[in-house]
Amino acid sequence: MVETVAQIVGFGGAALNGLSFQQKKRKGIIGVQIGAAVLFIIHYILLGAYTGAALNFIGLLRSIVFINNDKKWAKSPVWLGVSVVISAISSVPGSVAQVRESTNAYLNTAKSLDKN
Repeated sequence: MVETVAQIVGFGGAALNGLSFQQKKRKGIIGVQIGAAVLFIIHYILLGAYTGAALNFIGLLRSIVFINNDKKWAKSPVWLGVSVVISAISSVPGSVAQVRESTNAYLNTAKSLDKN
């Protein structure tokens, strides 16, 4: 039963990720992605995949910084370094898939911190 609930929650997260592409504004995109991250964290915890939950939690924290980029605390370039270091640590030792995901995280972090 728990696995069925976990899969339903995971499908909800996937649906929200897809819905994020339909948003027109940056805050809308990131806000929907935050919702998806929360659902994926719950999904992985229900499956007992705590590493997956931890990686999504890292992404959630990063997204919270991005959505608040108009606030002074979130404008600091320190967040880029923190995100890169945490992502790098989370991929060691890593498989090819983890390295790919970490590389995507680095690129997304740099892209999201860009004001354009």
